[in-house]
Amino acid sequence: MPAGPFPLFPLHTVLFPRMPLPLHIFEERYKRMVRHCLETDQLFGAVLIQDGREIDGSPAPHMVGTYARIHAAKELKEGRLNILVVGTDRFRLTEYMREPEPYMLGIGEPICDAEEDQSVLTPLANDVSALFQNYFHLLTEQAGVEMPEFELPENPSDLSFVVAAAVQLPNPTRQEYLEITDTVQRLTQERELLTVEIARVKTLTAGHNKQAKRLNAVRIKQLVNRN
Repeated sequence: MPAGPFPLFPLHTVLFPRMPLPLHIFEERYKRMVRHCLETDQLFGAVLIQDGREIDGSPAPHMVGTYARIHAAKELKEGRLNILVVGTDRFRLTEYMREPEPYMLGIGEPICDAEEDQSVLTPLANDVSALFQNYFHLLTEQAGVEMPEFELPENPSDLSFVVAAAVQLPNPTRQEYLEITDTVQRLTQERELLTVEIARVKTLTAGHNKQAKRLNAVRIKQLVNRN
């Protein structure tokens, strides 16, 4: 983790620990930032924009973000880049500045989840894991594709970040999950969320099936009448 000031990249998305994120870099200041990080193997801080514009503006960041390490970079025309970053650890900004670099710099302190009672944490993580697999299966079934093989993390904290990153949520809610420092609290909220989402997807699927049956019935009637 950076010991001193580190580059900040304000985004319209939330990066979670251990999660990948592809980024297209086209602004001059961020091209300079990325090249600096590549040359020095430095991490940068990914932060959700709280207020303002990312492009040609001075956005105000949320104070909790995630350190990002660049795992791959591809040069494009006009000096643009496609990069793939992976989140490492979370931080809380104690200060950020807009000078002397063209991009923001931050000074932060690491944050992590508190120690939890394993007798509570383990069964809760198992519940969330089973619910997520059910949720993902329903989504792939509704999309008409085969469910790909995947393995969820055994670590409860990592599991909670995978779920927070994978479920469709508005950015303010994602940010709330990122800022929680209690794994039990995050998993408990995700258990409730997944239960609601599973019911919602089942309702949508049932509605689509009824509509398809009605359309088929109309089509059959048309064919019969035509003959």
